[in-house]
Amino acid sequence: SGYIADRTMEYDVIVIGAGPAGSITAACVSQAGYRVLILEKNSSCRSPCAGYISNTINLDMADTSVIQSRITKMRTYFPDMSFHDFELNGIVVDRPLFDMALVKKAIDAGSQIKWGSPLQDFEGECVRFSGGITSGKIIVGADGVFSKTASICGSGKQKIAVCAQFHLKGIEPLSRTGEIF
Repeated sequence: SGYIADRTMEYDVIVIGAGPAGSITAACVSQAGYRVLILEKNSSCRSPCAGYISNTINLDMADTSVIQSRITKMRTYFPDMSFHDFELNGIVVDRPLFDMALVKKAIDAGSQIKWGSPLQDFEGECVRFSGGITSGKIIVGADGVFSKTASICGSGKQKIAVCAQFHLKGIEPLSRTGEIF
């Protein structure tokens, strides 16, 4: 309990997680002139999440070359193969490339990133991660559904839906439709 941060590495904001939420937050805060550090547990962007992105995200932050298709409808199949369609407006992206494009925007805006640096703990302004200790006035937990940040803050376990994603070849997808089985 209680550790001292390396005061040569002080940040205004430390963002835990380099996914879309973390990278966009880091880019916006850096553009406003604040010192930002992103801590990412993985050694690169390798998102386990699917590539559907709602149109509510700020696409100005992303490289549009990562867009694979535009979606106007989602079709959900039930176990008996009946289905329900509903309208929505979004895109399907190559998630690792999409995430990396957002990280690049954050870095270009002035954020620093430490890859392979999972959060271990924080107390007050002191943040301990694999590889060091630093300090930040604000800690942003953008580390996903199994958030270590939320756990440290005392939040309970997240309730999730378990899914699997497959890349299939030799089938003709429905035009502008995301399909969930």
